Amino acid sequence: MKKSLLLIPLVLLALWAGVTWIIGSQTQSGFATTLKEISSKFGPTIGISSIAEESYSRGFLSSMAITKIAYQGKRQKEQKDVYLKFQVWHGPLMMTPEGLKIGAEYVLVTLAKDRLPKKALTIIDEGFKKSEPFEISLLYGFDGKIAVDAEISPFNSSKEGEPSFKFEGLTSELKTDHNKSFAQGFIKFGALSFQDKKAGSSLSIAAAQVDVDFTNIISQLTGDGTSSVSFPEIKAAFKSGNYSLTDLHFEGSSKQTDGKLNSVSQISIGNFTGPDKGAYAEIFTKMNGSLDIKLEANGMDIKSIKKMSEAQESLADTESKDKAPDIASAKKSNRAYLNAAVSMLQPGYQLKNHIALTTNAGKSEFDIGLEYTSEKPLLELVSFRELLEAVEIALNLRIAKELLPAEAATKIQPAISMGFIMDVNNFYKGDAILAGGELTVNGKAQPILKNMGPMLDLPIPWEKFGIKKDK
Repeated sequence: MKKSLLLIPLVLLALWAGVTWIIGSQTQSGFATTLKEISSKFGPTIGISSIAEESYSRGFLSSMAITKIAYQGKRQKEQKDVYLKFQVWHGPLMMTPEGLKIGAEYVLVTLAKDRLPKKALTIIDEGFKKSEPFEISLLYGFDGKIAVDAEISPFNSSKEGEPSFKFEGLTSELKTDHNKSFAQGFIKFGALSFQDKKAGSSLSIAAAQVDVDFTNIISQLTGDGTSSVSFPEIKAAFKSGNYSLTDLHFEGSSKQTDGKLNSVSQISIGNFTGPDKGAYAEIFTKMNGSLDIKLEANGMDIKSIKKMSEAQESLADTESKDKAPDIASAKKSNRAYLNAAVSMLQPGYQLKNHIALTTNAGKSEFDIGLEYTSEKPLLELVSFRELLEAVEIALNLRIAKELLPAEAATKIQPAISMGFIMDVNNFYKGDAILAGGELTVNGKAQPILKNMGPMLDLPIPWEKFGIKKDK
């Protein structure tokens, strides 16, 4: 009986060893596939010419890989290389520098400092005080979920007679899965400061934070949830003057319902101040104040969003090829994107944009809204008259006179005399509404559309606009 009990830990050990070997054997192929995907999607947009595996050493408990990132310098023929070190531990039980981990795989990404030129290594060691410049860890769970933690160490460079730079580091904790169907977590940016005494310039950004909480993500773009970015204070100083932003905030939310997506994006600045001297001091003094922007879109067709994403990916694949650009494929992708964007205009689609600037002169506002009211999708409309009757557009403008330069104020006088813009106390105002195929400006019907008569009954040349109707 006792001897048979001894078999239990041996069996468990054999099982663990077998699972470890199976998971480890799949690591290299998955690693190469991931690098190829990253290189294709993001390389061209950030100046990277290639991301490739340079070496891969597979072990039983862990493996080591070196990745070469080649990017173009400022000059056309100047190519620079950076090497990253990937240490991979194979599950299910993994003894890592951060302790015991349970999962399919644990990856630790660091800078391969031994591959840096001597001059660059000296700068990095001095600035990061010989700490690891950055660490990115990825823990792959058996349920397909991935925990991504990142850290950039504080950096400080300050030498007599040279510009100084200080960054208090970055930390982030994010969670997602293999399908990128959700994203949750945060990124914290430490305070940053730069000063060049010779040039008389400086920049300081207070500690900031990004928060993300999205589920049911569509095409890696958006989903159900919220995101926010907050910068408490940004200051910049130049010989020409000083600039300051406080309470800069970005916020977004979206929700899917019955195949449609509703989203809201907001940007706000608590207070902005510009230079009080120099050629543009008068303009900036007038513009000092707060800003609020709200962009709202409701009833966006999710199928159309997915098609737009697919067209963008197809176009990126075309542009990232090493051979000569495939013009025919690029045109096809552009047409597909345009078709998908146009198909967004379906019954129930609404767009509302609001901008408000508050200064000492009062609140200036600009609003524009669009609603698609037809029961037919846009591409089923035949004539221009049908198109005009299918949409309702409302525009409202209120701007403080003080914000307009004298030259601009002179140029709008004809519009004021014709009744398109109203002069009311300290503001210029105006509104326009297109509804039911009729145009109203400042409460008065405008005959311009009626005067076009039979021209509005001409068929819409969708093909000439690069849009192909489904047959």
